[in-house]
Amino acid sequence: MTDELVEKVRAGKDHAFRMLIETYKQTVYRTVFSVLRNQKDAEDVTQEVFIKIYTSLPQYKNQGFKTWITRIAVNHAIDLKRKRERQKEELQDEHSSEANLGLTDDVEAVFFRNRRKQVLRKLNDLPEGYRDVVYGYYIKEKTFKQIAADSSEICGGKAISGKKLDEKTLERGGFFMNHVPEAEWVAYLADKIPEALKIEYENHLYSCDKCLSAYMEAMEKEEISQDIEGFDIAGPVMDSISRMKGGSVEEEKQHRKEKSLRTITRHYLIAAGFTILLMAGGVFQSLTEYVDSVESSSEREMQSLTDGLIDKTFNWMETIEKKNKEGFRNE
Repeated sequence: MTDELVEKVRAGKDHAFRMLIETYKQTVYRTVFSVLRNQKDAEDVTQEVFIKIYTSLPQYKNQGFKTWITRIAVNHAIDLKRKRERQKEELQDEHSSEANLGLTDDVEAVFFRNRRKQVLRKLNDLPEGYRDVVYGYYIKEKTFKQIAADSSEICGGKAISGKKLDEKTLERGGFFMNHVPEAEWVAYLADKIPEALKIEYENHLYSCDKCLSAYMEAMEKEEISQDIEGFDIAGPVMDSISRMKGGSVEEEKQHRKEKSLRTITRHYLIAAGFTILLMAGGVFQSLTEYVDSVESSSEREMQSLTDGLIDKTFNWMETIEKKNKEGFRNE
């Protein structure tokens, strides 16, 4: 059923995407909420995720729709969480720099701050595998050894303890902790682990398909109190899609109005065609003759009734006049 709806959307039938939203909105919302832990943010990001799903449908390879959209949802939520954390740190660093430098900024200090701002602006354009390394090295001013220590182990492989790390090794990426078991994801979803450990799990989940499967299994078992019932997701998403495609909400309403008018016109045409068939078959002529005979009979009956009323009126008036004359003579 889901793959059929996907094919309809790919064929340009956007109404099928509304059905996909209604089917999977709870899954997407719960996934996003588990990362952000804020209802309003989760509602907004859920809409963003469905728009991203719509634009990414050409890349969907029938590999399991629920898994595919969960990957999009969880990564989008993690990206937003990381971005906000970086913005908070940037603001703190800026205030700290201003406090330290005061009014005695020299050319070197100004140059350093400008370069730092340029790096921060470009940071979000980098692939995720490079972003944390660049941020740690240039902004947090960590050594490569510290960055490697933070990364801990290769996902599903051997520990990197004692392994020499250089820039090329870091650029290849892939340094993560071991797989997170399902029980830990249950604790994560229940919001029962420290924030630092959450971030560690999220960094791993971002690119590990095995942990995504464990996360989804935990999601099936763990009840998250927040849900999205009563909140309109499909409407705003479909409006955004309409605008993306060069249309507007007003044009969509006009399209529906024109469709309604076309339906009414079609009904009139059917009625007109039926009328022509009746006329061609002589049915209308028979009906007309019958109606004429009924009307003629009704007219005769009406005329007879009218004549009777007139006669009675004249008789009544003559009687009154006669009585008046007799009374006058008696006086």
